[in-house]
Amino acid sequence: IGGLLGALYVQLNLLYTKVRLSFFQNRYVKVFDVIYISGLGAAIGSTMFLLWNDCIELPVERHKSSHPLQLSCPGGQYHVMANLWFATPEDVAKDLLHAKPEQYDINTLLVFGICYFLMAVSTYGLSVSSGIFVPSILIGCTWGRALGEFLVRYVTFVDWGEDVGKFALFGAAAQLSGNVRMMVSLTLIIIESTGNLTYSFPIVIVCMIAKYTGDYFNDGLYDVHSELNGVPYLPWQPPVNYRSLIARDIMTSPLCVFEVENSLEYVWDVLKLTSHNGFPVVEPGGRFEGIILRDHILAMLHFRIFKGDDNQEEMTWDKLRSLYPRFPRENSISFTEECIKTKKLDFSRIMNHSPYTVNVDMS
Repeated sequence: IGGLLGALYVQLNLLYTKVRLSFFQNRYVKVFDVIYISGLGAAIGSTMFLLWNDCIELPVERHKSSHPLQLSCPGGQYHVMANLWFATPEDVAKDLLHAKPEQYDINTLLVFGICYFLMAVSTYGLSVSSGIFVPSILIGCTWGRALGEFLVRYVTFVDWGEDVGKFALFGAAAQLSGNVRMMVSLTLIIIESTGNLTYSFPIVIVCMIAKYTGDYFNDGLYDVHSELNGVPYLPWQPPVNYRSLIARDIMTSPLCVFEVENSLEYVWDVLKLTSHNGFPVVEPGGRFEGIILRDHILAMLHFRIFKGDDNQEEMTWDKLRSLYPRFPRENSISFTEECIKTKKLDFSRIMNHSPYTVNVDMS
């Protein structure tokens, strides 16, 4: 269940985040998005506890940090739906983990879990500081507790024990693993948080099943957002449709190359007409000499390091690294027409003379 819900969470959040990236670029629109989601959450919570009247007796023993809400319930009782919505997520998770059997109504947990799941989908990716751990734990505790209550009440031929909270714990582990696709580290986090090694092996099994179930449908939440934000990321395995490709299939033609010494005019035209990150450097006869990165060429142009000038010897690796990671772009550099026609660039000092090379038939 955790793997399936995790895959659904990631897919829905991916679709909503794409909408945000396409239409919510203006900062005022981003502020409105935050206000809208906050108001929507408050409206759903208020509507749920007004329409869903679920009052139960206030247990004698409750967690010391919890503050149950009575609202319209008689004395000595508290409103379950209101408590789920307006208590802090930490207090709700503690109650779901430690409450006695049959204290929660299954329908109440399912309705709250669905609404909270959809709200969590819309909140991750807002232009505010937000996380995924606590919402995932609360969602998992909710459906895990609902499953535990169902088994205790209706599957009576099996002795499930008095601790129904263990189902909430397994649900929290499964949901979190299904969302972020962690396994070993997540198991250690949960064991350290609970301070109990009793359920360490079941938690490992739950996290493993949830992770691989979710991986069957899509990538984890962090991987998806890294890709959306353009963060370079190399997965463990290549995509299935790439596994039969060879180097020849993805090579660029015609090839843009530089010689060791080039005119500024030629280099400037190539940079403006292409978006390549690196360029092969060859001898006049075509023999391969090395490779030079686009950022390093732009650094030379930024510092005005031209062949024959007095500052040519000043081009060192330390000077290149001083611009990292924000190398200049073409639109931030300008030259006079005379400079473009007369100046030359010498790449011998900053080019990579021993780059990695592959055969054209390499997969």
